[in-house]
Amino acid sequence: PISDCTGEGLKGVMILLKSKYVHEAIKSGDLRDINQSESIAGCGNYNIDSPKEDGGWSAYENNRGFGWYEHLIPSEVFGDIMIDYS
Repeated sequence: PISDCTGEGLKGVMILLKSKYVHEAIKSGDLRDINQSESIAGCGNYNIDSPKEDGGWSAYENNRGFGWYEHLIPSEVFGDIMIDYS
């Protein structure tokens, strides 16, 4: 999973759960009641448990690279893009 997409997905689900139409569909059995699902808790736990060593969150995943990777791109326009900083 990707942290920012996971957060956006969780936000969307939480907003939809406020809808009366979604509640009606759950009651009729057309939609599964995800309030009882481990998916929502897992989604939140993933984002909470994914901070980087410096305490921040990256846009994609924890940094597994090295600072010298930045020298692989000679253009200053694209500086600081090889590593996902917090």
